[in-house]
Amino acid sequence: MPEAIHPTSPLTQGAPPVMPATPAPPPSSEPTVTVSLTEFRGLVHSLQTLSTAQDSIIQQMATIRAHQDQIIATIPRSFIRSSSI
Repeated sequence: MPEAIHPTSPLTQGAPPVMPATPAPPPSSEPTVTVSLTEFRGLVHSLQTLSTAQDSIIQQMATIRAHQDQIIATIPRSFIRSSSI
């Protein structure tokens, strides 16, 4: 069985006390914000909901643009030229 090192042994006498690591403050000058786990989960859920809604809107916009392109393609060129004068 290994022998334990006593705090006053020659191996530890000259060593400085061990301080627990504390996180360094952020380099930004902005203050930090602390949120509870429940609030964080709510924020994550809101972000997921917004992301899903954004994806849906982008798909709808692409569908509308494709439909507009089809309509524009069926308009006679002569009509487009005469209406721009």
